[in-house]
Amino acid sequence: MLWWDRSSESGLTDLILEDPQGRFLASCLGTGPLLCVAGPDAAKGVLVIAPAGAERAVMTWYGQQVELTRGENVPADAPPVFVGVMPPAAAEGGYSLQVLDGAGAVIMSQ
Repeated sequence: MLWWDRSSESGLTDLILEDPQGRFLASCLGTGPLLCVAGPDAAKGVLVIAPAGAERAVMTWYGQQVELTRGENVPADAPPVFVGVMPPAAAEGGYSLQVLDGAGAVIMSQ
């Protein structure tokens, strides 16, 4: 479950990711573009505040491609958001992110 909010005072976007039992996994607060990776090792949460025009976000997580889910019910004037829960990480490697526009061009990478 992804909780989304944007402060009318500060303009900051707040994302909170919970597991199916309603337990907190990860959060992210800021302005986009921003990548946050947090949570327990067995299920790291990935939260992305993407630039305008973003349609897809894909993590390469220790050699595995993971398509992130786009947040729903985000107002048209707010940045698009994406979220996912990563599988347990391999002992070696790392991660990277690519955010794509509707034509498939990379508009954010980390």
